[in-house]
Amino acid sequence: MEWIRHILYEYDLTLSAIEAEGHHVWKVQTNRGMFRLSRQMEAEEQLVFTSGWLQRLRQSGIRSVIPYSVTKYGESVVSSADSRYILQPWIQPVCSVRDVSGWERQLMRQLGRIHQASAAAAREAGTIGLTPSVVQKRWLDGMNAVRELAHQYTRHQKGGAFGLLVCESESYVISLVERAVERLGHTISNLIADEKLPHVLCHGRLRSHYVLVAGQDRRHLYLTGFERAGYDGAVRDLTVCVRHCGDDVDWNVRLGRRWLAAYEAERQLSEAERQLLSCYLLYPEPMMRAAKSCLDTAKVGRSEMGRWMHIWRRHLPRLFAMQQFAFEIIEK
Repeated sequence: MEWIRHILYEYDLTLSAIEAEGHHVWKVQTNRGMFRLSRQMEAEEQLVFTSGWLQRLRQSGIRSVIPYSVTKYGESVVSSADSRYILQPWIQPVCSVRDVSGWERQLMRQLGRIHQASAAAAREAGTIGLTPSVVQKRWLDGMNAVRELAHQYTRHQKGGAFGLLVCESESYVISLVERAVERLGHTISNLIADEKLPHVLCHGRLRSHYVLVAGQDRRHLYLTGFERAGYDGAVRDLTVCVRHCGDDVDWNVRLGRRWLAAYEAERQLSEAERQLLSCYLLYPEPMMRAAKSCLDTAKVGRSEMGRWMHIWRRHLPRLFAMQQFAFEIIEK
């Protein structure tokens, strides 16, 4: 506890009580209220970047983010020999976000606001981000991993029960991936000729796990987990959010329309971004990652096997609806 007192001293705070709230997270009661203290694995430079953006978003009127507290020396991160710590006001959740009707649309709207508010700064920073051509290379690697895993299962039973799943659905999955890769190639050609995609501040992993619900009316959503945020194309961030939120509900095309409409209520996608979003949604990235992980693993454990099978079985039935939605986006 003494080391926590030392950290709080940097903020001119006196510790009254402490409670562990998870892995490297503590709820601390101080002479000036309740705070969330967390140990971070990210580099100090990255955390300072995030801190600056959270403060900037709050100043622009976006109240759904929680800024880092600043020490008496004006610093947003307290560093020791091998650890970094951040302090934030404590937000007491009143329920799980999944218990809030329409939470996904609220989340998409907040994401649109963050992207809209950060577009100018990202443009000034001149960041490159992950270019579509690099994405295309990764997709080809994923497609080859599925083919190779199916081949190795046929010859050597590579991957066991998961390898069998992949083998049984290989042709269907590969047909969608090939279509996504081909369309991405056309989109890249058009981008080179016409325009550069705008970059924004991207959360990178937004999902229900990073949303807190506050207020007795359960109407206040707070977005957390920005520690890895950075500048990148808005469509990649939107795709990740759609895919992760789809894991929490029985996703269908109707929900996809509502979520996209909520996002575009705050930030309208350009025609080029619509083309790219359609490609990204066509590509079943979680399934490709699972296949590649299995292929690269010499000895597959039971827990890994179960996790890969869960991913494959969860996403496979959704591919047809996602394909419908992807085509609908560019036909609008």
